[in-house]
Amino acid sequence: LGVFRPIRAPARRRWSQVESPFLLLMVLALGLGISTVIVGMIGKAMHWGKSERMVLGGALFYLTGFISLAGLNAALRPEGTRRLGLDASHLAPAVPWSLLAICVTLPVIYAVGFFVTLAINALGWPQPDPHQILKELLQGNSVWRARLLVLMAVGLAPLFEETLFRGLLQTFISRMTGRPWAAILLTAVAFASVHGVLAFVLPLMVLAIALGWLYERTGNLWATILVHGLFNSFQVLVFLKMQGHG
Repeated sequence: LGVFRPIRAPARRRWSQVESPFLLLMVLALGLGISTVIVGMIGKAMHWGKSERMVLGGALFYLTGFISLAGLNAALRPEGTRRLGLDASHLAPAVPWSLLAICVTLPVIYAVGFFVTLAINALGWPQPDPHQILKELLQGNSVWRARLLVLMAVGLAPLFEETLFRGLLQTFISRMTGRPWAAILLTAVAFASVHGVLAFVLPLMVLAIALGWLYERTGNLWATILVHGLFNSFQVLVFLKMQGHG
């Protein structure tokens, strides 16, 4: 069916020095280094503990990472923000696409997660720990800390991760190989792997494949950011409900 055929990917071509992933990673590393210094200075001045520094550091990690990647792309590539699907004109069309995608994808993700849980129980393996952000939500009583954690989960993390994985890595692989589905699958493997918990790999693969297809089909990075943010919102709400906080 035509709906399953990605349409965004251009023909195979060489990657220019400006678009080099190595240059982007160097800028990303510089931005993250600056954020680490900022966290250290603020934490020392405010006499914060390890937990508070980690929360602020995580927020700055995502924020500076997004600014570094999107900013360099916008500065060095002609119409870089538009080509990335991250300019203002892509925002309104992203809403219906993201709502459709989350309605279709979310039941599949939870169904896969359900069967993974059954398999873990049948094998007698321990249940995996929740994501670090979710665990941090249960610690401490600071309102600003809790709000920052939620902002990280539903806003900052999707901005950074979608720019890195879909906007840059998937586009790079697709243009180098001329095979959009190979780019979608390889990027999905990378995305699921970096989250570090084996039990979450299959559900995250479903999410990542859906995000990858959506980006290839629409060229709209805002759509994948919104889907990612909605998914993380559901995860936060379900987790808090299970912990008796909702």
